[in-house]
Amino acid sequence: MRGVLIAASLVLASPTFAQQVRVINGDIEHLYGPGGQLIDDADLQARNQRAWEHMQAEKQLAIQRRQLDIETERLKLQEAAIASAMAQNWDAPNWDSTDGGWFIGSTRAFSPRIGSRLLPRMGSPRIGNLRR
Repeated sequence: MRGVLIAASLVLASPTFAQQVRVINGDIEHLYGPGGQLIDDADLQARNQRAWEHMQAEKQLAIQRRQLDIETERLKLQEAAIASAMAQNWDAPNWDSTDGGWFIGSTRAFSPRIGSRLLPRMGSPRIGNLRR
């Protein structure tokens, strides 16, 4: 009886040593056999290859999206710097809006410094702005 019990336990325990182990890491799946030997079949290898290529494509898209975000932010900063420089130039002393220097259009016939003193425009604000 004892021998039969030992033999039966050995028979039941032996498949556990020859058992396959399936390891799934994200979309990639591997099949390991006895001794940790990799035993992926052709179908599983093909699926793993497609999954790996898909992950690489996703990583590349993420990199490109990040680069686009950085470039967009750089352009916004550049536009803000240009707008700031234009605002500073607009307020510069040679662009005095009180003598019409800011006016640009088809009706402008004289330079802003000379023409506005010779022929002032109607409604032009001339309060205390006399330069000599």
